[in-house]
Amino acid sequence: MATSVASEQLTARRARVPRHTRFDFWLDIVLFVAFTLDFNLEFTGIPVHEWLGAAFGMALVVHLVSHWDWVVKTSKKVFGKHPKKERIKWVVDLGLMALMTWTVVSGVVISVHMLPALGFTGSNDSFFRNLHSFGADASVVAVAVHIALSWSWVTSVARRTLGRKSAPP
Repeated sequence: MATSVASEQLTARRARVPRHTRFDFWLDIVLFVAFTLDFNLEFTGIPVHEWLGAAFGMALVVHLVSHWDWVVKTSKKVFGKHPKKERIKWVVDLGLMALMTWTVVSGVVISVHMLPALGFTGSNDSFFRNLHSFGADASVVAVAVHIALSWSWVTSVARRTLGRKSAPP
């Protein structure tokens, strides 16, 4: 009987988290894990790094589209009477989007396994290699700041999605 009540309470808490919010939450976790794995080149090796990076780039597009309402809403208000934290978050997220785009595109350009497998030749230009390395390193910092600025959302959704009780006020 107690198990049934606990199960019903868990289902009720999960039901309060909108489907799109749960989707965003799990997509964010997948992106974070993929980014962490892909950044560790010694762990993945170049071929996996390139394919995972390409998949990561596609997932970033899904992430951006799924958060597009926030992008539009915040962009309209960013220069008005909007909380300073939201303005900072908007700037960080814009920078992160630019860095990730830069890193994924430069990674595709310098590809030595993925592009040839698709019938194309990558560039061996040191400019693009340096661009890729700098973008990846800067992205680590930007991801950390992005997560820090979103931490209350992350913990709130995690508690509700995973069925944990909220922390006392």
